[in-house]
Amino acid sequence: MGQKLEFLYISCYNAPCERRKEEVVTAVISKLRSFFLTKSYLIALLIVSCVITTFGLEVAGVIFFVLLISVQLFLCDDILVTTAPFLLLCTTVIKCYDSFDTFVKLAWLGIPLTAGLIYHFVRFRASPHIGVTFWGVVAVAVSITLGGLGIISTKDYFNPVSLFYVLSLGAVMVVLYLLLSGQMSFPREYSVPDYICRIMYTVVLLGIYMVFHAVISVLPTVLETGKLPRLQWSNNVSTLLIIALPFVYRFRNKTLLHLSVAFLALIAMFLSGSRGGWVMGTATYALSAIVFIIYRRHHRALSAVFFFVSLAALCAGVYEMRGYLLSQFVYDAELDKYVFLYSKEPRMRLFERMKNDFSANPLFGRGLGYSGNKDIYDPKKFAMHWYHSAPMQIIASLGITGIFAYCTQIATGLLALLRSVDSFKLCVLCSFTGLWLMSCVNPGIFCPYPYAFIMMMLLLI
Repeated sequence: MGQKLEFLYISCYNAPCERRKEEVVTAVISKLRSFFLTKSYLIALLIVSCVITTFGLEVAGVIFFVLLISVQLFLCDDILVTTAPFLLLCTTVIKCYDSFDTFVKLAWLGIPLTAGLIYHFVRFRASPHIGVTFWGVVAVAVSITLGGLGIISTKDYFNPVSLFYVLSLGAVMVVLYLLLSGQMSFPREYSVPDYICRIMYTVVLLGIYMVFHAVISVLPTVLETGKLPRLQWSNNVSTLLIIALPFVYRFRNKTLLHLSVAFLALIAMFLSGSRGGWVMGTATYALSAIVFIIYRRHHRALSAVFFFVSLAALCAGVYEMRGYLLSQFVYDAELDKYVFLYSKEPRMRLFERMKNDFSANPLFGRGLGYSGNKDIYDPKKFAMHWYHSAPMQIIASLGITGIFAYCTQIATGLLALLRSVDSFKLCVLCSFTGLWLMSCVNPGIFCPYPYAFIMMMLLLI
């Protein structure tokens, strides 16, 4: 009898304890989920990212962000909370050029990340929602997979680097669309467009900081030599700024502050030394400003005045700093002067090679893995044989099939964006346009992570 009473006492005592533990755990998880949606969370991530880039802690940053994403995948039913750490991770590592051997040592991070992805999409599974942009993703996947059919060698097609890009831009992007489209159908107590815009704003601020920090840290040398530092990552930071810049225009309060941030992003592109950023960044800045001046009545006059004044200031600044900016041009020994475009640089030489590559297999092109242009451009480890221009890459690597596929992707994207236009869709439209403009002079949209993935996700949203 005594043993039974003792058992009942222990059971009654333990049951409330277990319930209290569960309640505490549930409360903590709920608090974390809510925190991941706040401005304070984004500010904290921005500060961490600035510390990473200031002290060159990119490897530690990768570990931090990947583990954070892994934890979020286990704890949160909302996949969008992983967007900010993913984009900030991608932004901080752009400074790590030719660093495959460094990051391959972090392959162990794939274990918690893969476990988190599997758990998340099984635990919080949902039926896919097929939108109009899905067919553009499928068309590109088919053309990427068939690229080089009938002409590319087995060695080139099944090269690990080639397979990574073929799968990432093709089948994996289709799978990601299907998984994310189901996740987007979950009810949310917050505005998804507002949350995405805040994340993009954070990316803009980080990009600005990275460029200004790089220039200011060598300012005495800049003033002494009259030359800006050559940032190897200038094209990448400019591409990220071009993608994120339009979202700054969606913020209505403190208009002058937000317009100034957009202008600082443009200045950062100029200081970075990216020739593509100068041209395509200015085009994206102008497009975004004009679109929102027309669309939004709120502070229209102020926005218009700021736009024209900022362009005038930019022109004056370019003139005053022409010596510094000219140092970013390419020196042509034959002409004995610096030129904006150099006839012997890979982009220009590959333009001629593109014609031959297309003629060799008009229907399917040479394939992404084709290595026959190694004599012009020999990529770094685990990098593609880029033509440094997405249109050229499509024509030469994918042929007519690729041209049709990417036209389909652009058409379905525009159809989704121009149907029932709102301020968020206009941001995505400007971002989409800016990325394609930058892709004309860089790999751009052919980089699966983050550029192609970001645009797929934005169009999906």
